[in-house]
Amino acid sequence: MDHYRIVGWRYTMFGVMALRPFVKRLHPEAALRFTRMLVRILLPLHRAVRKVYFLNSILYRISPLVTFLNQYPEWSDELQREWALLNTHDMLTAWYLHRLSASRIERILKNLGAVDVQVTLGGNGVEARCRRPVQAPAN
Repeated sequence: MDHYRIVGWRYTMFGVMALRPFVKRLHPEAALRFTRMLVRILLPLHRAVRKVYFLNSILYRISPLVTFLNQYPEWSDELQREWALLNTHDMLTAWYLHRLSASRIERILKNLGAVDVQVTLGGNGVEARCRRPVQAPAN
């Protein structure tokens, strides 16, 4: 499994935390319109400060926008916009997004009876692998 992990306050996107409870309760079409408006307004600002580390790190923490401007600078403006829309909308509207620590995920799997539990950090946060125990055949 791949699961979002708990992150420290320095890496928290306060804009997402503030807007998510509101946006995820909107009608789906209204939520998409709202996300499109955010991208239209905020993406140019993100683009303007992307090479100024201090400003970029502050904006990342207060803006709800998820961008890939620094990760994929070769992408076209249209592709940057589409990915910002897709990922921002996903962050703001995901009903079942819960962040758990690696130790919590390990405890859950073991409590469910899993064996050979392996939990590591990676992917979106925490990756876990386990097996269901072999059960003796019924006589």
